[in-house]
Amino acid sequence: MADESHGATRPSPRHAAGPSWMNDPEANEDTHVLRRADLEAAASQPASFPRPRRSATEPPISTPQPRKQPTQPRKQPTSRPTPARRAASSSTSRGRRTPSRWNEEAKRSHAFHICLGWTVLGAIVPGLALSRSRAPRRRVAGLTVVGLLVITLTIVVVFVLANPTVAASIVVRPKLLTALIWGLPALAVALTALLTFSHLDLRPRGITRGQRWLSTVLVTVLCTTIATPLAVAGRYAYDSAHMLNQIFTDKRSGTRPSIDYNQDVRAIWASKPRVNVLLVGADDTKARNYRADNSMNTDTIMVASINTSNGDTSIFQIPRNTARMPFPADSRLHDDFPNGFVGKDDDGRNPDYMANEIWSTVSARYVDRMGETDYPGADALKLATGEALGLKIDYFVMLDIDGLHRLIDALGGVTVNINERLPIAGNTEGKRPDGYLEVGPDQHLDGYHAMWYARSRSESSDYDRMGRQSCLMKAVLDQTSPQTVLTRFESIADASGKMVVSDIPQGMLPAFVDLAINMRDANINRVVFTNGKHGFSSAHPDYNLVRKQVQAAINGVSKATNKNKPVTGASAAKPRKSATPTANQSTSKKSSRQTDPSPSPTNHDVSQSVTDACAYNPQQP
Repeated sequence: MADESHGATRPSPRHAAGPSWMNDPEANEDTHVLRRADLEAAASQPASFPRPRRSATEPPISTPQPRKQPTQPRKQPTSRPTPARRAASSSTSRGRRTPSRWNEEAKRSHAFHICLGWTVLGAIVPGLALSRSRAPRRRVAGLTVVGLLVITLTIVVVFVLANPTVAASIVVRPKLLTALIWGLPALAVALTALLTFSHLDLRPRGITRGQRWLSTVLVTVLCTTIATPLAVAGRYAYDSAHMLNQIFTDKRSGTRPSIDYNQDVRAIWASKPRVNVLLVGADDTKARNYRADNSMNTDTIMVASINTSNGDTSIFQIPRNTARMPFPADSRLHDDFPNGFVGKDDDGRNPDYMANEIWSTVSARYVDRMGETDYPGADALKLATGEALGLKIDYFVMLDIDGLHRLIDALGGVTVNINERLPIAGNTEGKRPDGYLEVGPDQHLDGYHAMWYARSRSESSDYDRMGRQSCLMKAVLDQTSPQTVLTRFESIADASGKMVVSDIPQGMLPAFVDLAINMRDANINRVVFTNGKHGFSSAHPDYNLVRKQVQAAINGVSKATNKNKPVTGASAAKPRKSATPTANQSTSKKSSRQTDPSPSPTNHDVSQSVTDACAYNPQQP
């Protein structure tokens, strides 16, 4: 039996239904049971505000269970911000870049500058920029281009050093020039396309508008720098090919030697130890047009006899009024002129039968005597001049007055020594000159005045003029440098194409380039056949004596006294006392014995060194 005093069977008064004490609000508050979740939520609330008391009639608060927050490390206390930090914080809050964004743009700008540098290097060495591509295949392609370039340049340099004359002869090889005309522009397009593609491949994405403009300008400048020299070289190749096709047309010639041009240059000259070239100066101009009606006179007749092994050259100048020019016995013209080019009952003074009339006379009346040739007048003059000098004339080159004028202007003028006062535009028929070329050393002349330097004779003679013509030719050879030819090539080619006629075939041009290089350091002498000197008479020439003097000059050209030097400028040669005086110089007995020796039976050398003859040695009035 349960003990009632211990409340074993009797319910507790606190839980009895409707007890009166539970109506007390204070008792109800004291006996309210809180859940654990409510307690944890209450503990998490700030303690600065006291929890309000609820009334008995207020329903219990149902607090949702908060999400479990990740544990964060406790922040270290910071010092109070300074004004500078507050300003930086406020500026950042107004929209400045975040550090991560600044790093990305700095990297992009750095990559852009690297791209520009490699683009410049790629313009210098094609393919080098592409070798830095991100794509493996493109890197291989760029390295391949660089390798091919290095191999090609090595081969070219070795070839040029080993064969300089062959390299120089490129400008006179028509087939190679044709290849360059088409190949150089194609190469320019390929290189500019390679550079542009390489730059776009290396350029980073997301660059600014200013960087795009800089990129465009740089690539445009570099492409122009690459393409311009190649375009100019292509134009030079075209001009050179056009000039060669105008002058050296491979027309028929009855007096030209038969040579295999396909062999090496050295082999060509080994089989021909001496080459003789007839140089003709014609009085034809565009206004006169004498050549059209076969009335052209050859006022200048000279022969350059060149030793092909060393370039030593002898120049022989025949007066235009030389009579009785002989023709070879095996020539058909010999049947018409057995006593030389002379008319019936002619005493050697008939102007229609002088040396300067052979070209036009044969071209007009004796073409059938010359056989199959496109140069009947030139072939006839070659035969007569060769027979008179005792030489076999191989080729001819004819220059007209207009062409000489344009050529010297294209070269930028020529510098000569003027030893006598020369009238300009005067003549022997009484026309007064327009002016004078004054005496003086190192006179720089344009084309017009250089032409009158070579042609003036109204106050001198044909023989004085002949001497000045060889001096002008030497001055042009001395002063025509490779730099001048390159910078003025187009003008020179245009002038040459209009002034020159020749029967030299295109196949022989590389050999003549080689010969011209040897002649620059070779000895040059000359013989000016002058009426009344050294036994020469224009009306009744002794051609046997002429031939002996020619051979003596050829044999003596290698003497040290003929050393070829410039005749103008600081390095000009000084005149020798043994130089032959001109017509206006004093001719005392002593000077005559020293400077104008008569040929003896054992010594027929009456030649002059061109260097000495053209030096500054003014005549006494």
